[in-house]
Amino acid sequence: MGAPTISGPVPTGGGTPIGGSGTTGKLAKFTAPSTIGDSVITEASGLVGVGCTDPGNTLETYASTASGIRASSDTLANIGIFQYSGTATGASLTLRKSGGTRAAPSAVTSGDTIGTVQFSAYGTGGNVVSSIASSVVAYTSATNISSNLTFGTSPSGSAAAVTRMTLNSSGAMIMAGDGTAAAPIIANSTGVSGLHFPSATTAAISANGAVAATFSKVAGAGVALGGTFGLVFDASGTQQGVKLTATPGSANVQTLDAYNENTSWSPTVTWGTGGTVTTTSATGAYTQIGNVVTFTATIAYNSSVVPTGGSVTMGLPRPSATGFNQRPGTWAFNAWNGAAGTFFLSIGSNSSTATLRVANGTGTADVAANLTVTASGALVVTATYLAS
Repeated sequence: MGAPTISGPVPTGGGTPIGGSGTTGKLAKFTAPSTIGDSVITEASGLVGVGCTDPGNTLETYASTASGIRASSDTLANIGIFQYSGTATGASLTLRKSGGTRAAPSAVTSGDTIGTVQFSAYGTGGNVVSSIASSVVAYTSATNISSNLTFGTSPSGSAAAVTRMTLNSSGAMIMAGDGTAAAPIIANSTGVSGLHFPSATTAAISANGAVAATFSKVAGAGVALGGTFGLVFDASGTQQGVKLTATPGSANVQTLDAYNENTSWSPTVTWGTGGTVTTTSATGAYTQIGNVVTFTATIAYNSSVVPTGGSVTMGLPRPSATGFNQRPGTWAFNAWNGAAGTFFLSIGSNSSTATLRVANGTGTADVAANLTVTASGALVVTATYLAS
């Protein structure tokens, strides 16, 4: 069957007859005032193509140079996508990028922009002031294509969108960056998790317009609260902890660099000389805040021969501070029969042990000289001292 032709008699009263021919499936158009020919619209199996003869969807447009669909209105412009079905799937908007041509498509390459949703504001022309775009990060194969999403807005004083946030192929959210690891905020990126601030970058947390905390990667800094105080993170390891002021309102900064709660400390005791004392159990606990250690210990014992000399010493949970002697704490035997007095510990400079002593009013005596205890009992010691 050949192409259809259109012809007819000359209308009554004169005039020019309409003629012409066309292609099957093409919608006709006037190519001249009295001639019908093919338009760019094709209908095939219920599908409509504009610029293509083999549409793959209900409506498909194609142009070898530029192609687009625009909805314009002097009141309200809108493009709606509606789906009516009993399935769980919903309507979708697909932006697809390929190389090559429509007749012979080819794979994308690394760095290709897959698609962009642009928000354009008219000034003297169309200015893209916001955007959402997706790009190919790396094309390895047809089953291995990594991508990212970027979000852009225009700053004050400009009418062009700049990148504000990138969701990269690792699932990391990068704020105000260019999609690289040098951006200020990275979460769950390779090798980095949480807040990340690159070198020479300082950021702040604000509350009601006032800076509450600043973040810096400078050595000896970290999270500063109200200026020079706050959390300290030093990559060199020489200064870590919490910076606090020793005097409220002053800049006299101290660093709280240790905190430890230990409820399973096992103290040791040396029971002096000239006797036979066996430790049957020893339990203890201590808390260290900075260089201050508070501990308590209970040591149960059996004494077949009471010591007659030497010193009763016990191990400390942490070595003492260097440069001075300390006399902290209290101790007690539950079966003490020695001289009355004030019981305390004697701790030397940078020492890992303490000696039990009694101040009996005539001087300070070593407890071993007054040690008169029953065959069994318990020693209880509580003290707070400065550690190194």
